[in-house]
Amino acid sequence: MLNLLIFLHFFIIFAEQPINLIQMDKYTHKNQKEQSKKIRLYNIAIYPEECQSPERYTELFKAVKEKKIRINTYSDKNTRIRTLYEHDGLIYGSLINYTKLNEEGWFNEETEEIEDVNINPNLNPNSKEWEYFFLPQAHRLAIFEDANTSSSQIAYFFEEALNKVTDKNKGENVKVNIVATEDAIEKIFNAVQLTNLEIKVSYTNNDNNDEWEAIIDEQMKESEVFVVSTKVSGTKKKPIKLKKKTFLGGMLKLSRENGYAKATAYFDGKRDVINTKEHPLIDEVRYENEDSLLDKIKSRILSLSKRHE
Repeated sequence: MLNLLIFLHFFIIFAEQPINLIQMDKYTHKNQKEQSKKIRLYNIAIYPEECQSPERYTELFKAVKEKKIRINTYSDKNTRIRTLYEHDGLIYGSLINYTKLNEEGWFNEETEEIEDVNINPNLNPNSKEWEYFFLPQAHRLAIFEDANTSSSQIAYFFEEALNKVTDKNKGENVKVNIVATEDAIEKIFNAVQLTNLEIKVSYTNNDNNDEWEAIIDEQMKESEVFVVSTKVSGTKKKPIKLKKKTFLGGMLKLSRENGYAKATAYFDGKRDVINTKEHPLIDEVRYENEDSLLDKIKSRILSLSKRHE
């Protein structure tokens, strides 16, 4: 009888332990440390101007998913949308990237013969997922910046895939632009000697712009000019005089989110080539837990974009 009482005593003690651990886990969850993820931004714009609306962006994204649009994004790599969800105006999900195999020309190492093989066309190796977040309200795309994510393939995929579902009768066209850092633009403005400058811009999706940016943007829309490109050159003795409150300065500032700029400049006698495509804006999203991540990403996209309506 005594042994039975001792057994029951220890059984009750150990039976209570999981409850305590669960309570501790809840406490830890509420008070866990703030986490962060790095994101890269892209500006997705539909042309012409009359097609630019959050609803149209949403329609195009859903069409790419529903039609299972697959794009060859690099070498034998293919990409398509695997999942698409919506949360408080934010479109998000995952892309699947995989190797598309060819049935012809397989080298047999044992026989040293070149053979053809039969492959199940629905099975593809080397697959990996990339997450994406698109806010139609701001027409900005965010992706995680990490070693496992190919930003170039993702940008190429969305531009090619979205253009496959546009309304050709309306002349719809989609452009995906890297959002560059302000530092890259300022470095061009601050060049001691600017000898070459190439700028290519498209008009905006009704973003809020500074004076000269707004003037150029409006002139492009009124003239129904989709893209403007310019190349100017100077010398070390007579460098380009670049000022912010000029047509050229306005184009440069506009290119940060709506095109690109490439400049050859000298700083203390040293030559430097600045390509804004090589200076993407990398930002950080801070969040408490996975449940709050989507809201934090949406908020960060809005704060980084010029459009807050």
